Amino acid sequence: MDRRETAFPLVREAAEKLSGEGWYSTQTTAWTLMSIVNFAGQNLDNEPLQFTYQVNDGGKVTVGSDKPVSQRDIEVENVRKGQVTVSNDTDKELFATLVVTGTPAGVDSTDFSQNLSLEVAFRTMDGNRILPGQFEQGTDFLYVVSIRNPGTAGDAKNLALTQMIPSGWEIRNTRLEGTGVHEKDIPDYRDIRDDRVLSYFDLDAGRSKQFVVVVHAAFPGAFYLPPVTCEAMYNHDIRARVGGRKTGVIRP
Repeated sequence: MDRRETAFPLVREAAEKLSGEGWYSTQTTAWTLMSIVNFAGQNLDNEPLQFTYQVNDGGKVTVGSDKPVSQRDIEVENVRKGQVTVSNDTDKELFATLVVTGTPAGVDSTDFSQNLSLEVAFRTMDGNRILPGQFEQGTDFLYVVSIRNPGTAGDAKNLALTQMIPSGWEIRNTRLEGTGVHEKDIPDYRDIRDDRVLSYFDLDAGRSKQFVVVVHAAFPGAFYLPPVTCEAMYNHDIRARVGGRKTGVIRP
């Protein structure tokens, strides 16, 4: 339709929303990205990309590229806060995105619950409740997660439960062993990996489900038990998390 001036403010608004803290479903994100790519593809020209960036009070770095996308790594070791300034050296539109990755400094012990209740418990193979502080090497035990839907957001569809384990534990795949005596509820789909179990299921309003993973304390040492999370894959208003904690495996 060749309405570039009309479309560009909409593209800018879409880009700003995707870069913000808001949550969008997979479908919404995909269609928005396709629209932005379609706009950019129809307006490509031969003018090279050129911009200048500066980190805090450091020197200015000018980058030029004949491609529509350019990525640069910024060294920020031992920098706790700062500012990145980007200036566009051409007349064409430029979108800048800052991606920050890292490792948490300590134990993430924060809990939260939004329209979903989550409880974690550890039990002996006989069903007796135990604390997750120290496990004797060679011990098998049950990693139990209970999820309840209070009904404040209606039926919960497409829930994804993630149970990660410390590096000193091993997951016993009871499906391969042919034993499922400790199972409570069976998810619609379960993905058992080396370091985590992913369970997918629906949960009607007012109902509860309990999922059990059999774990083996394999290697002695001090470890970190990551948080347990459960959330609706297509509704960010239904989610819950139980924070992580320190744990360990001791020699018999």
